[in-house]
Amino acid sequence: MKNKLILSLLFFSLFLNAEITDENQLELGEVLIVGESHMPSDSVESFIDLAQFCKVADIGKFGFQPVFSPPKMLYPSVGTYNDFAVNVLCGNHYLGDIEGVYSKNSLLNFTAGFYNKELTENWETTVFDLSWQPEFKEHSFDLNYEYDKYRYKNGDTKISGLYLKYDNDSILLNLIDPMILDISMKSAYYEFTQLDVSAKDLDDSAKDIDMVSKIKIDRKKYCGEIGLDLLKQAVSGKISGQFKDISFFSKIGIWCAFDEEDIYPAIEFSAKFKILPELFLKLENKPEISRTSRKDEFIENDFQYLYMSNMQTKKQMNIFAIVESEYLLPVSIYYNPSWNDGFHRYAMLDKKYYEQENIDCQVQKIGLKACLKYRCFAFFQDVSYTESDEELYFVPKVINITSLCYEKNLLKLETQFKYLHDRFDDSSEKMDNVLLIDLLGSYKLKENISIITSITNLLNENYKEFSDKPNECIQFDVGFRIMF
Repeated sequence: MKNKLILSLLFFSLFLNAEITDENQLELGEVLIVGESHMPSDSVESFIDLAQFCKVADIGKFGFQPVFSPPKMLYPSVGTYNDFAVNVLCGNHYLGDIEGVYSKNSLLNFTAGFYNKELTENWETTVFDLSWQPEFKEHSFDLNYEYDKYRYKNGDTKISGLYLKYDNDSILLNLIDPMILDISMKSAYYEFTQLDVSAKDLDDSAKDIDMVSKIKIDRKKYCGEIGLDLLKQAVSGKISGQFKDISFFSKIGIWCAFDEEDIYPAIEFSAKFKILPELFLKLENKPEISRTSRKDEFIENDFQYLYMSNMQTKKQMNIFAIVESEYLLPVSIYYNPSWNDGFHRYAMLDKKYYEQENIDCQVQKIGLKACLKYRCFAFFQDVSYTESDEELYFVPKVINITSLCYEKNLLKLETQFKYLHDRFDDSSEKMDNVLLIDLLGSYKLKENISIITSITNLLNENYKEFSDKPNECIQFDVGFRIMF
């Protein structure tokens, strides 16, 4: 029965894609070239868009994403330099971190990147990727090749693969009530090889074919989504439908995820109440099912065993209670309890690789986000406390991030203070609390040339992301950005 349902959904998505015409298309406007980031980001859509008040946002792999984040920031949106841009960064642990963009027209859009980081002689990460991103009217494609290599003291892991992605987020159907469709599809092929150094004849390998599809429907009175995925050689997905603007609910309806084990129904809703003229209360339940591939897991933890569970994480109850204020400065105070089915955590396997475990747990998180921008200065604050009925290895209970930014004329400076408190490793041993201070600056020599420099972990704290990983000691980087 489940296989018939899945095949029907896949056929339905392909049928819609084939039958929709090009008439009365919505104008997309200028579309920036955006490659897939190597660093996952953690954000909640329900919060106030702090970026409209302050450029300080999430931390990217270079240190401070808002200051420069190729290829987004590489794309020359102003001036006459609109064909080619490159960002180069080198440091005491970097052989190189290079990203480039070439954009001649809607057809000739290319991005390329090379990343190499060596913490110790026996710990090195190398990533190379090349992407072609053509656009035909409202149709966007991304053809990407990537090669990753992780070298550890116990073994090596190599990942190579190719993916093709298609997006169209503005298909307009003129029915009785106009309908907008957002269609996204991605197919990928990856090969994995893992070599155990202590046993040269032990060479594990795996091959994955991943498929991810999504159709979003948006009408005046209701919206919905259908998703069907093949990830880690297992089928999963979700179906949802909500009514819009009913009483004090901006959205309310049903949500149901499924995998090869079971189905997971839930009620999805969003409501907003005005308490005072500049004070609001939001109540939401945002159920989720993860869409994690085997390759994605190596982004989370590159020192893990090749074979892992194929289970996705389900959150049928993922509630947000958010108090938002815009009186003096944008502030969001939130409480987020969630019930996780198949939460991913890592534990050491035979003291060689980390093994992914799937646990059921309840996680409660409370936090505050605030920002202030005054003339050339910006301030951003993000503090959170996380508690769970199960031990979440390597996850700090307290995270406090304070960022200060100065930007005037040709100069940009930013400082981040990040405090991690109350972490435990996979042996339930308490890890050191750390205060990480990062500095970054950029200076524009000419309209198309900028110098970039950064210092990561200024105090040279004894910080390890995982207990068996080398210290992330002080790091000095210098580089440039140039556009032609």
